[in-house]
Amino acid sequence: METKENNIDDLIRKSLSEEEAKFYSELDEPSIWESFTSIFKGRNRWITYYSMLIVIGLTIFSVYALLQFLNVETIPELIKWGAAMLASFISVGFLKIYYWMQMDKNVMMKEIKRLGLQLSLLLSRIEKNETQEKK
Repeated sequence: METKENNIDDLIRKSLSEEEAKFYSELDEPSIWESFTSIFKGRNRWITYYSMLIVIGLTIFSVYALLQFLNVETIPELIKWGAAMLASFISVGFLKIYYWMQMDKNVMMKEIKRLGLQLSLLLSRIEKNETQEKK
């Protein structure tokens, strides 16, 4: 059984010319890897590179804090290294959420562009039909 989305996609493909259908087929949903690499493109890629360096630094620091946590013997030292480790884990988590939001934004922008293409193709077909009916 086909879903409504598959039916709509099939109807759109049937109504497109060969060139338009080829372009439309290239607009498929990206894989998770393509989504991840897309955050390193565009105007704000420097923020992504910078935050990735911060994530790497925080990850190294959290491993260091874990090793220190396991080697200390006093309670205040345990609390200090445990809090540092927890803070770095939370910071890495927030930055990972930022990456996922950027990936989702890029996918949504691609879908909006896809809808714009579909709308423009539909309008051009309607205009073409109206001009043929007037003749």
